[in-house]
Amino acid sequence: MNFHSVPPLSMPWYRADDYAGVRDLCSDLPASFEEWEAGAIEYYKMGHKAFPKQKIEKIIIDAAALMAFAAEIGSDAVTRETRWKLAAKIAKEQFYS
Repeated sequence: MNFHSVPPLSMPWYRADDYAGVRDLCSDLPASFEEWEAGAIEYYKMGHKAFPKQKIEKIIIDAAALMAFAAEIGSDAVTRETRWKLAAKIAKEQFYS
């Protein structure tokens, strides 16, 4: 492993078929997958413009993983912060393993 490498930035990402379950846990997300996806793609593009040399990984997360992580960190709710922390944890495990 190259310890001088910069780990990728991570972004929580959801599949269309998982979105209803994720949305049930996260009332702050848009009601439809299409609306969420359009916003997420724009956010992803903004990240690339802001950090052109930085790799940004889309981290696929489903409802089961969110529930398990929330329980692991002792959170009663799945918030935006919870989702981003889980994405970072998964990316770190993938990058450093």
